[in-house]
Amino acid sequence: MAASLRRATVHDLCQMEDCSQRCIPERDAFLVQRFTVSVLCWPQLQWVAQGHDGRIVGYVTVDMDQREGIAYVRSIAVLPPHRRSGLATKLVNLAHSDMIRVYDAECAKVNVRQSNDVALKFFSNNRLGYTEHELMNLNHEEDDGEPFCVLRKQLRERQDVEDQPRPGAGDGGGNPGDEEVGPANHRPDDLGLEWLFI
Repeated sequence: MAASLRRATVHDLCQMEDCSQRCIPERDAFLVQRFTVSVLCWPQLQWVAQGHDGRIVGYVTVDMDQREGIAYVRSIAVLPPHRRSGLATKLVNLAHSDMIRVYDAECAKVNVRQSNDVALKFFSNNRLGYTEHELMNLNHEEDDGEPFCVLRKQLRERQDVEDQPRPGAGDGGGNPGDEEVGPANHRPDDLGLEWLFI
């Protein structure tokens, strides 16, 4: 089934939540509030796949730590009839391109439940190229104690001068139309976001 890819907008939030709840176990499914923060703060990094009927059939959401140059893939989901078509890989690769182009990100990270073999295999396949960075336990109230694998992908080489401004980080750099939207230089966890692990 064919789908068109485009940036997510606030008008997509309810459909993104529905897609999340249909694809991801309840304990990890994203709710509208979580999508809203990502779409409003980092609109260039949120992508959806839209079916021929106009419904959202997949998405990827990404948060950005602009101080550290690290992008965090928060959630990705594709409805079952659209899986195994390369759609998820295309969504993530679009986000990767914008991580570099808009935010000059050095690396991308994703936290995956250790038991989620499908997600571990998806992110570490040759096309996406994430590698295991560390194993971590979260100590949130809602945490069920399962460890997470932090997977990492190097997007570009580290800058020699650490304090050089990044495009999109309030320096006036970047492309026209890429003005900073949302809280500059905030880490995703500074915003009170819960981590989503797929």
